[in-house]
Formats: sequence, structure tokens, C-alpha cells
Amino acid sequence: MSHEIRTPMNGILGYLSLIPLQRLEEADRQNVQQATDSSLHLRQVVNETLDFFCRQAGEISYQTVPFDLDQTCRQVLDTLKPLAEQKGIPLRLD
Repeated sequence: MSHEIRTPMNGILGYLSLIPLQRLEEADRQNVQQATDSSLHLRQVVNETLDFFCRQAGEISYQTVPFDLDQTCRQVLDTLKPLAEQKGIPLRLD
């Protein structure tokens, strides 16, 4: 079942990568970048979810992967910021 979920996500990312960013207005460029970042995040969530079920079935093992917490939090903030602004909710990272 994993390819049924991963293939459409990779298709979205592929089409987003075909958009010529240099020809876009700044706001549109930011929207395409946000869509790309959100798609990459969703693909990661899907992969981790599928991996979780594989681990539950005893098919794969855990691994430790270093990551940048500040960068991850900023990516979450960037993803949620437009919706928060739309609803008038202040959102910040301290």
C-alpha cells in the first residue's frame, strides 16, 4: 500500500518543481515554496507513519537521526503562519 500513498505525493512535488520560480511575483513564489515545503513535510509524515507500521510488524528497526530543532520549529511556524494570520491569531517562536 505504501506506493499508493507515496506516488501521488511525489507527483505533486514533481509538478511543483516544474514551476519556473524566477518568472513569478514574490507572493506567488512564496506560495509555491510553501506548497513545496508542506508537501515535503507531508511526504515525511507519510513515510514515518508507514515505517511505524512496518516496525509494529517487526519488519524494520529504529534509528537515531540528528535534526535541527530550531529549523524544524521555524518550518512548522512558516507552515501554520498563513492560517493563523487569516484567523487573527498571533503566532511566534521564542
